[in-house]
Amino acid sequence: MSLELLGLGASSRVVYTLMLERPGLDLAGLQAALGIDEAELRAALDDLADLALVRWARPGAESDPPLLTDPDVALTAMITRRQVALAEQQAQVEQSRAAITELLALRSSAPAGSTAPDSERLLGVSAVRDRITDLARECQREIWSFSPGGPQSAANMSRSRPLNEETLDRGVRMRTVYLDSVRNDEASIEHARWLTERGAEVRTVPTLPLRMLVVDRELALVPLDENDSSAGALLVSGRGIVAALSALFVSVWKGAHPLGQRRARQPERPSEQEQQALRGWVQGDTDHLVARRLGVSERTVRRISDNLAERLGARSRFELAARAMEAGWLCADDLV
Repeated sequence: MSLELLGLGASSRVVYTLMLERPGLDLAGLQAALGIDEAELRAALDDLADLALVRWARPGAESDPPLLTDPDVALTAMITRRQVALAEQQAQVEQSRAAITELLALRSSAPAGSTAPDSERLLGVSAVRDRITDLARECQREIWSFSPGGPQSAANMSRSRPLNEETLDRGVRMRTVYLDSVRNDEASIEHARWLTERGAEVRTVPTLPLRMLVVDRELALVPLDENDSSAGALLVSGRGIVAALSALFVSVWKGAHPLGQRRARQPERPSEQEQQALRGWVQGDTDHLVARRLGVSERTVRRISDNLAERLGARSRFELAARAMEAGWLCADDLV
């Protein structure tokens, strides 16, 4: 597991690694071995103490040699805190998504002639593509996007490359979140690598709340129909709703995993994709809906189910859910 993922800065990681390798070093020994000044060393030790990875033998006795907390205990506690924080973040994302979806539904269902002045309805795929081209060329600072649907089609990837290259060459910061399922598609991975080599940032998550494009935090493009992106899109410029959509992106981005980063996971625990599938089933979702949210085939969803059932010794979906609750893989909040 990368210690950086647990919130350790560069100096703290170096200090902690040395203390693991050479326990018992006092402050002078640590400073001499690392070749850093006392202020930097103490700042690193303060960070490690805040994370309960080190402690002082006596309260307030920072001149004493720092002591290592049992690494297994400390790192397990850190992972647990991280999991709790991610669960809280996921709950906030879902709450934001529900509120935003309600607002967008009110706007997108309005008659064609009554669209609010801070929104623009785009009907059909061609109109949406043309508007995206205009937005990318007019963008000054940054473009953020959610790209659900799993592996990207060859046609879409090929069509988007010239515009993406032109946008990135202008110094626009581009951030994209895909579904984890793209990691199993070589063509999608190659396209994502192509983007990152040109300066874009790409991350993945198990599920995404909706398809979305945010431009300069001033405009946002979302589908008219969440279940049918070909119907068209709604371009909104109202400060309140764009701020909400921007906050939703930031929240998802913080919990997403950079492409190419090795995914840290405890072998006995379900993966994030498996966890999302379990949550969907206990909430009454069909395999078709779970597959669409994860961006995978229904066959893959059934394979996930079979694998989980085998690991938990379950013979039905009902029993699988019950055993997942017993194992701590699901909690009461997952049932809502």
